[in-house]
Amino acid sequence: SLVRPHKGVGLRRSDAHGPMSKSQLNAFLAKVAADPALKARVDAAADSDAVVAIALAEGHLFSPATLSRFSRT
Repeated sequence: SLVRPHKGVGLRRSDAHGPMSKSQLNAFLAKVAADPALKARVDAAADSDAVVAIALAEGHLFSPATLSRFSRT
């Protein structure tokens, strides 16, 4: 039998930009705030690419640029 690729496979980096990416980031940040173990993983991440990878594993899609743009203080 043939194995179909995962629905998210083949996404271009540019797919993670736009209005949905900010809402995805906000949802992820809310999840991080509510989950100490997830917060520890994010705090230990080496860079924004690593944070984006953690977010993707948690079901949230946004780019490192979106993370940088909206998480500045």
